[in-house]
Amino acid sequence: MRKIFCFLFCLASTIYAESYLIKLDLDSYTETAKLRDYLKVEEVTPDSVKAWIGRRDIGLLHRMGIDYELLFPETEVTSCPNTFSFANPIWNCYPTYQQYVDFLNDAVAAYPGLITLEKIADSTNSVRPHAIWVVKISDNVALNEPEPEVFLSSSMHGDELAGYVLLLRFIRELLTGYGNDATLTALVDDTEIWIAPLTNPDGAYYSSDTSVSGAIRYYTTSSGSNSWVDPNRNFPDPQDGMHPDGNPYWKETEGMLNFARKRNFVISANYHGGAEVVNYPWDTMPQDHVDTNHFISFSSEYATNAQNDAPSSLGNYMTDLNNGITNGYDWYEVNGGRQDYQTYFRNGREVTIEVSSIKTPSASLLPDYWVANRNAIVSLIKQVGKSVIKGIIYSSQCSSNVRAKVELVGHDSAFHNSYVYSQHDNGDYYRMVNPGTYTVSFSAPGFNTVIYQGITVSSSTATVLNVDLDPTGYCPIIIDDFEDWQIPMWNIVE
Repeated sequence: MRKIFCFLFCLASTIYAESYLIKLDLDSYTETAKLRDYLKVEEVTPDSVKAWIGRRDIGLLHRMGIDYELLFPETEVTSCPNTFSFANPIWNCYPTYQQYVDFLNDAVAAYPGLITLEKIADSTNSVRPHAIWVVKISDNVALNEPEPEVFLSSSMHGDELAGYVLLLRFIRELLTGYGNDATLTALVDDTEIWIAPLTNPDGAYYSSDTSVSGAIRYYTTSSGSNSWVDPNRNFPDPQDGMHPDGNPYWKETEGMLNFARKRNFVISANYHGGAEVVNYPWDTMPQDHVDTNHFISFSSEYATNAQNDAPSSLGNYMTDLNNGITNGYDWYEVNGGRQDYQTYFRNGREVTIEVSSIKTPSASLLPDYWVANRNAIVSLIKQVGKSVIKGIIYSSQCSSNVRAKVELVGHDSAFHNSYVYSQHDNGDYYRMVNPGTYTVSFSAPGFNTVIYQGITVSSSTATVLNVDLDPTGYCPIIIDDFEDWQIPMWNIVE
């Protein structure tokens, strides 16, 4: 027998101008007390609940991993026409999987000196196989230059797809703007920019390779069915260990772990949907990261740029929670997320950008999300050139560059593993931090430690500090890889 709960405030449709009608599993509703505070229930059946939820609260479902069906307002996920291509882009539609792959390959063919394409991993689905692709954009793209590396990725939850199209468009913006736009040219000249627009293609194209209609949040099994394994709970966690979700690493996760170990990303952003907010570490624990003030600074800059540029069609855009930013744990605890993995184990600084209140917004609104986020993305990449200590660590006696640990004495902590490391091949390092004066220590096995005091960091420019390390005895053998001494020993891909 159906029980219908109808409240008087549910009768006036004007109340729901900023709300959505959703349907979710009854167990999710009854077992999660916190959730009920955000819902206005309209109907309860033996196995489901229909309820209204505010536009600003729908992200809570996303963070809690609760699946829901959007009933009103509906979104249209129009597929791009056959004419869509890198040369002829159409941005008010979602590309098919083949159009996506062709777009990336055509970009490489058109700008071979600026972009390369590589595969991070094949997907788990062996019935309709896909791949996780990443591009590198740089002025000398075939070389590993002494430049900061930045990583942008999207849609590890396969049904959160606004960021997918945003990053495709940003790839084209960088390539076509190089040599024509001074800001974009400087970004490409001074930075190695890595972009993976779609990191869960099995989820995005769950129902068909020709449409994202029916996309799901989770990874799939090898047969293409829903695995119910959440990609953003499948990473090593600084608090909860190797497998916080109790699952083995999916192929996509393994690929991302291996990819991250080969890079030295200074800053990275992971695009999601379901809210409009920039989320910074930690997700898994209540302690503030030692660089919380710096996270707040550049997160706020992103949110402010998006707020200022957003068209009126997006409403009061990117203002969720604390005016568009939040500490992850303060919002909702996540264990096994990529943000904390990248920040703790890879010694980078990653934020999660929730770019749209609806996980997969109507295709007609995608150009408006681009207008809102284009300059914000540029501002995020520009962070690596200001409020940072950078330089080359080398040994003149050993005639080599050195992979070394960079520590802000009295600021960094082992608990947060907040140190950064130089790359072996180029010796370059980048320590982003809030403006101030710091004592900086440089150390590596087999070398004498060097400490500099009174190093001043500016909010507008980089502080350059090159360091020559003397060996303690004979020059040590340098391994051209991440040495295990720099990270917790259990962080080894199985």
